[in-house]
Amino acid sequence: MRPDPRDIRFLLAVAEHGTFMSAAKAENISQPALSSRIARLERQLGVRLVERGRHGAVLNKYGDLVLRHARAVDTILDRIVEEVELEQRGFVGPLVIGCTPVAATQLVPKAISQMGKSGEHIMISIHEEEDEPLLEKLLGGEIEMALGGIGSRTQHANIVQEKLADFQIQAVVGKASSIWNEKSVTLEKLADQQWALPAKGGIFREQIEAAFLNSGTPFPRTFWSCSGIISLKGLIQNTDCVSLMPSHAFALEAGAGVIRGVKLEGLHIDRSVAIMRLKHADLSPLAGRFIEALHKVAQRLT
Repeated sequence: MRPDPRDIRFLLAVAEHGTFMSAAKAENISQPALSSRIARLERQLGVRLVERGRHGAVLNKYGDLVLRHARAVDTILDRIVEEVELEQRGFVGPLVIGCTPVAATQLVPKAISQMGKSGEHIMISIHEEEDEPLLEKLLGGEIEMALGGIGSRTQHANIVQEKLADFQIQAVVGKASSIWNEKSVTLEKLADQQWALPAKGGIFREQIEAAFLNSGTPFPRTFWSCSGIISLKGLIQNTDCVSLMPSHAFALEAGAGVIRGVKLEGLHIDRSVAIMRLKHADLSPLAGRFIEALHKVAQRLT
């Protein structure tokens, strides 16, 4: 027998409120009735989900597994209400997407701009995160699709990856840099420069570390770490530091003449970007249109 979605919702309430009594009050149900529903869910799944103690109720490892799906169900129910309300008001959506900071600089805005030419009132919400938090939101149903890097961290049995494009990575500098006028440069020559790099935790940082390793060049001893692409580009523009970045990520600054890319000699590094979605979830028509727009934008940028 398949679990009752209402029982899964009650488990979510227990996780959020910490006790059966508080959860029952929040769900407007008696505590014995809520306990009975949780017990039924445990029998159906064949495992214990909640551990009770003097300090309240805590989900165990099996409860945590169910909790992710419980949140996804809760999100879907909220989205149903929102979608109907938007349709009544003449809007199309909502489309809730996630993207990494690099993808947010050109790919996503240009794709949205292209969709906006239809003249429709489109409701789009964007979550900007690093790769791993994006996957958690995708698995939890908080976003319908994600746009991020391809790597070992993004592999998951329930996620489909559709490769969008490969963007070549270059050395990136501002006018104060000693290599501003260079056409190409080796990574070894840049080793002693002041560096600005994306913060740890993302696939892009891993790719940069791998580039140094593969070229046999020691990783920079001193560098500034930036968790956001805006601060990273700001440092490059206003100091003599150097970084590595795909060309589309600094296209606006390059057009303004304040940042430029320098080709890396003897080293070819690509930043592969993919569209990720849940394997067993149907995309909305609006999501399908957004993917088409992304492919058109990617073709122009590569």
